[in-house]
Amino acid sequence: MAKKSFHTNKTIPLTWQMICNQCKYSFEIEIPKGPREEKQLRCPRCGSIYIQRAEASSTIPSQCGG
Repeated sequence: MAKKSFHTNKTIPLTWQMICNQCKYSFEIEIPKGPREEKQLRCPRCGSIYIQRAEASSTIPSQCGG
């Protein structure tokens, strides 16, 4: 998956923000092409397979009671 840049007409790879559950390292990767490729992902710092996508909820404002 990629999208074309308006100014340069080059493809820009879409990425996921990931966090390692073991060493807490935050990193960005290109979106895997399928489930098999996703299962092969590892933390670039410690090599752990226990990684997850960062939650996007921090960009969504919380609702106030009222």
